[in-house]
Amino acid sequence: MNKNIQELEKSLQDSLESYDVNINFTANFSSFENVDIQLNQLIQLKNHKNFNEISKTISEKLRQAEIIENHEITEQGFINIILNDRYFKKTLSNDTEHILNSLKFKSGSVIIDYGGANIGKSLHVGHLRTLTIGRALENIYKLSGYKVISDIHFGDWGMPIGLILAYIDNEKLNINNITSEDLEIIYPEAALLAKNNKDFKSKAHDYTKKLNIQDSEAIRKWKIIYDISTENLISFLEKMNFKFDLYKGESDVVTLIPDMMNNLKKKNLVKEDQGAIVANDNQDPPAILVKSDGSYIYMTTDLATIIDRESKLNPDRYVYVVDQRQHQHFEQLFKLIKLFSLSNAKFEHVGFGTINGKDGKPLKTRDGGNYKLSQLYQDIENQLKNKNSNENLTSLTKAVLTYSDLSNSRLKNYSFDVEKFTNINGKSAVYIQYAQVRAKKLLQQYKGSLVFSHSNQNNRKLLLELIKFEYYFKLSLQNNEPHHLAEYLYKICQEFNSFYNAEKIFSDNKTPEEISNDLFIVSCFIQNLTIISECLGIELVNEM
Repeated sequence: MNKNIQELEKSLQDSLESYDVNINFTANFSSFENVDIQLNQLIQLKNHKNFNEISKTISEKLRQAEIIENHEITEQGFINIILNDRYFKKTLSNDTEHILNSLKFKSGSVIIDYGGANIGKSLHVGHLRTLTIGRALENIYKLSGYKVISDIHFGDWGMPIGLILAYIDNEKLNINNITSEDLEIIYPEAALLAKNNKDFKSKAHDYTKKLNIQDSEAIRKWKIIYDISTENLISFLEKMNFKFDLYKGESDVVTLIPDMMNNLKKKNLVKEDQGAIVANDNQDPPAILVKSDGSYIYMTTDLATIIDRESKLNPDRYVYVVDQRQHQHFEQLFKLIKLFSLSNAKFEHVGFGTINGKDGKPLKTRDGGNYKLSQLYQDIENQLKNKNSNENLTSLTKAVLTYSDLSNSRLKNYSFDVEKFTNINGKSAVYIQYAQVRAKKLLQQYKGSLVFSHSNQNNRKLLLELIKFEYYFKLSLQNNEPHHLAEYLYKICQEFNSFYNAEKIFSDNKTPEEISNDLFIVSCFIQNLTIISECLGIELVNEM
């Protein structure tokens, strides 16, 4: 709630000091039709001997409040409040700088680790979730006042690279002629070959060992694959409006691992277990740091990454936006960070569910393969073309991808329905784009001043939604859940369209004051929508 409501909460609390009771009043937005906000804390005093007197004291205080039109206190102790126009005038703003300043209530630095693309593999639809959620959180954290550092953290080491290099040798391919398109074929074929051919799998393991000991020829070949793959990945991601502060990966920290392991051994924090090196804390299952064949795993490089980040960035907070199925890995990682005393920062794993097809199963191509993100992009673009949405096609396609993902709770699986998500009448990016274009055109038609003067039955629902922006922003930040803002964005667009259709802003019987009032509300709607879209990573269009 904003400061006007906070002042009211404190006023009510102070009014009860003489009764020797201590209640922290907290207002909540109401879901009831004729109630704007509710306070339920008075229920705690229902059996108090002076309950009736206390209720009268609270009622008098509410009558004196300049932002309240009407109120009631029920027999049970529920406080129901209707806000007046003075409240809207105090609260509403169409000034971007003022709105942004009201959102800054945090400080400190945070690393947001998201994207996690593996070189040699194509980005598939599963990457959409880490990318959209990660970017949204990056934007939300920045607007709240944090210094944010984003890192894509490439999967560019270990067995996947060993498989690719072994396959190139096996098939006698010229590594200098390999393209990104070739890599999309090579990796799945190499992974399949490793399942059925022990000698090939052993050769891939040998490559990972050579990389770990910095064998010059293995590193030379790795660098060729790395450059081809990352250039292609970064190019596609930038096309999709995903940019990172850091483009680091596992390869950036492998040289730190030998010293890290030696230090852990000296401190008796690790031990040998059947040839592998594991944490000496009796976890079940044990936390493996080095496999029995001497190869590193994700846990090893993740720990080394902490050492690297602490020495160079020293953040207050780490946020990993990674599939919920990796929950156990991060639970174990965070335990080891504490055990090894690597950082005093706060660590969070922001997990998410899967993207499914209409059948409720993970989205696949018709032949059962991984559905590439580039293919999903193309399918959306084609669907928009079929609906005659050729204007701003690139921006609309990206907006559909982004909003369709973020409008779903990150913890839940959801079905990606291209038809549904490109529908102008449903909860879609297309619907939102139409609303904001319509609103901007209204303001373009008007050259006068914008002044709020009154609410009425046509604009009040929109006004009540607009004052909730800060609430949904904080809710998204505190829970690392951008879908609250995405849902809110749709809701204000719904209320704007209802207001637009009912109010007939430029009708002949409107006074200049009424037009100014209506368009002030429209301008507030546009400001909120623009900032929310920026948070979510949605690029707004000027024409539809």
